[in-house]
Amino acid sequence: MKKSGRIFNRSKLIFLALACCFFVWLQAQQDQATKHYKVFLVHGTFARGSTWYRPCGDFFKQLELWGKSKKITMDLRPFAWSGKLSAAARVNAAVDLVQELVKESQMLLPQTKTILIGHSHGGNVIFLASQMLALARQNSDKMRAKFNILIEQCFEAEKACSEASREFIYRSLHEETDSNEVDFLQAQDRPLSTAGLEVFKDVAFETLCKNLVTRGDDSENIVMDEVFVLGTPIDIKTYFPSHEVIKRLYSLYSIDDFVQVYSEQFKRRFSDFHDCQSCNKDFIVELRATFTSASDAIDVKDPTHLQLNNKAVGRWILEIPEIVPCFERGRKTFNNFQYGWINFCTNLSRLYAKLS
Repeated sequence: MKKSGRIFNRSKLIFLALACCFFVWLQAQQDQATKHYKVFLVHGTFARGSTWYRPCGDFFKQLELWGKSKKITMDLRPFAWSGKLSAAARVNAAVDLVQELVKESQMLLPQTKTILIGHSHGGNVIFLASQMLALARQNSDKMRAKFNILIEQCFEAEKACSEASREFIYRSLHEETDSNEVDFLQAQDRPLSTAGLEVFKDVAFETLCKNLVTRGDDSENIVMDEVFVLGTPIDIKTYFPSHEVIKRLYSLYSIDDFVQVYSEQFKRRFSDFHDCQSCNKDFIVELRATFTSASDAIDVKDPTHLQLNNKAVGRWILEIPEIVPCFERGRKTFNNFQYGWINFCTNLSRLYAKLS
């Protein structure tokens, strides 16, 4: 009897051990299956009516498919703004984006990753929003003073954009797409007088404060875990992203994208600005994007401005953070920025990447 009792107790212990192991495995599977990504999609200039960032668009649909393949819950949020080619439009859009981020941050599930994807000047809207969120972490006097400087820099930089540059954008985008994709009838904001600029700053700052007040002192916890920008015109003096808010930035560009550099103030890469020695660059990865129609990476082509938000990019863009650690091991840098090359197969089969 004693022997049978020992056997019974031993069997019971083995059963309990196996049950515990199964429970741990099941919990791990559930944790993996319940990852949450909240993704904000921000269109660019003249693109409010475009489809890529909305549920009917191929880019949007491919993001959803990627999430399903990874067992990730995807909450995709299209963010629409006026799309006007002006500093005022981008500032107002950034203030509204802050409001969206603040509102959504109060409803985030545990382990939720906040991701933003911006095409063209949509990337600069994201950068401005990151700067505004960083300013919110300072006392009210410093916040107001630095906010005024930020707005003034935006309007000052706009003066560098000539009428010829604006006409170039109209012509280039019109050649690439139809009138349903680009609304050329949108009126540009008229230049503001000195008094008008002061009023604009007051209204924008008041609106920003209202958007932040619901979070109070907790606003410093609002972060952008990953930001992806596609063909965004880069200007480090006005639209530099805040490393206090953005944990990781992936900037994709194409050497065949001439809309990105429509004005002399803008460049394709942060690393093209050699006077950026004091900038925090560790969180920025710059990637030249190319396309190929076959899975063997032959016949590589450089995409145009509007091709940077096609379905192949949508299918693989969120895979990039899994590839970038190989860049970090090699630590390939130019002007202290990490950089490389990434190739999207338009048949959606795979993604290539390597150091430049």
